[in-house]
Amino acid sequence: MIPDADIIIACPYCDTPARVFQLISGNTIGAITWTDGWMDAPMMPRAPRITRCAHCKKIYWVASARQLGFVSLGDTSESAGEFKDAPHVGPLSEADCFEALHGGLAPTTDLELELRVFAWWRGNDTFREPEHPAGHPTSPDAVANAERFIELTKEMWDEDILLFRAEAQRHLGRFDEARETLQGVGCSDYWPAKSRQLELLDAQNRNVAILFSPEHPPQIPQD
Repeated sequence: MIPDADIIIACPYCDTPARVFQLISGNTIGAITWTDGWMDAPMMPRAPRITRCAHCKKIYWVASARQLGFVSLGDTSESAGEFKDAPHVGPLSEADCFEALHGGLAPTTDLELELRVFAWWRGNDTFREPEHPAGHPTSPDAVANAERFIELTKEMWDEDILLFRAEAQRHLGRFDEARETLQGVGCSDYWPAKSRQLELLDAQNRNVAILFSPEHPPQIPQD
């Protein structure tokens, strides 16, 4: 992993500066991918797409913020100027994502889908911890979020979207619907993910689960 200079952005509401880390290059060595699409990749961390201002506490999309400049990672010298003490943008929690949705920060279908996936991932994070029993979110907000995601994607047929929809249906216990959704996944690139989801459906397992890891690499289908 090779870091690049941080981008300095200004909060769209109060102009408070914040830093966004960048990578020149990264890799997926040691990465764990989960059935909900989240990937824990220590050598390729993701900068948040949406964040909360450390000063005014309002939520905003990072891409909507005005760029002020660049500062080398770890540079706290006088040459870094007024930005040397700017905090790095942080990710939102599940509750934060729901706040953003209720606050109208997803005016388009694409942004709503993205934000709902973020909320889903953060709600699933508890069940990724080794010391936590396997499970899936069951709060009313989480259930409503999954139902809304399914509704928004019902006329979408991209295979990555189908995998997301089948996963949401599985979490809700709609096993037959999930199996029907997976019938639309035919590309061999998606075969390992589809196969893993089918295994979980056969077991009527609703929990978020590891898809691939260093101990369980993707299985390539044999001709």
